[in-house]
Amino acid sequence: MSELFMGIDLGGRLTKVVICQLFGGKFLMRASEEGSKDGSLQGLRSTPLISWKEQIDVWIQQHGFQPNEVKGIGISLAVPFLKNKLDDKTEKFKEPQGKPILRNVPIGDAENAIRGNSDRKVAILHDGAAALFGEIAGNPDAKNGSVGMLTFGRSIGFGWARDGSLLTNPYTSWVSHLQLRPTFPALATNSVTCPGCKQQGCWRLLYQSLKGDGIDPRIECLPALLEVTSQGISSVLNVLPMDRLFLGGGWAQYILNDESDSFDARLKAKALTPFRELKKSLKPRICIDPEEVLRFAQGGDNSGAIGAAYYALNSLDQVVPDTSSK
Repeated sequence: MSELFMGIDLGGRLTKVVICQLFGGKFLMRASEEGSKDGSLQGLRSTPLISWKEQIDVWIQQHGFQPNEVKGIGISLAVPFLKNKLDDKTEKFKEPQGKPILRNVPIGDAENAIRGNSDRKVAILHDGAAALFGEIAGNPDAKNGSVGMLTFGRSIGFGWARDGSLLTNPYTSWVSHLQLRPTFPALATNSVTCPGCKQQGCWRLLYQSLKGDGIDPRIECLPALLEVTSQGISSVLNVLPMDRLFLGGGWAQYILNDESDSFDARLKAKALTPFRELKKSLKPRICIDPEEVLRFAQGGDNSGAIGAAYYALNSLDQVVPDTSSK
């Protein structure tokens, strides 16, 4: 049997888990689970890191595989899980909502704890990058030209690829400067510099310049956040023009899905306006497709988890595999 790779997407509300296999040039999903079903990994956040390997191994066995068959695990986290003070030594693995179990644990230490005594690769990545990896793993055409993936949560994750090569630093955040460690050398270093802080790959100032240094997505209202986001996307695209942009995450369904009744109608109309104007102004250079939005919204899609598994494969092989049909 070919090597298996596991992806765990620790979303804001649900934990999604997949086991995937590279077979015949395609990255296939062999098992999946989401929510709080029997045997799920939904409780990982409240579990000490030292116990994660045991829980993961039990889950693998419950789905008919042996733990030693899984050669790599990718774990996708929302922005608030990560804290980076522009120095790898201070990069942190942080649990949101004030839970102390995962707070201030260096990412390398977290990866080692989850790995335990196994020889499998464990790689932690941001959910924006995971979603883009998932798109490329499942859609070889996404490797052609330049594509981007924008995910919504308490902050924003932004991953992009150019001509099939994923670039490092696929982060944007209102909360802090966040940068992706160059986990493997096959990924080219991003040479785009933030016009404000001069750090490569940081887009914080593009958002703060619009709403001020004190902007906090945890307390800002949705219309203000989306206004900032739409203007920020325009700023990003002036530097990184791309053929397609996919939207995803918890708020994506509210941007273009007119059937959503989760918000007051007036609030929703105000929130949607900037994105509708953005969609009009950027065609045909950018495509914000409602179907693509809903694929990555909260409705049970496994793209983030698949992308995390694909990232684990990349980290192990130090290459971006070609998943196109032979």
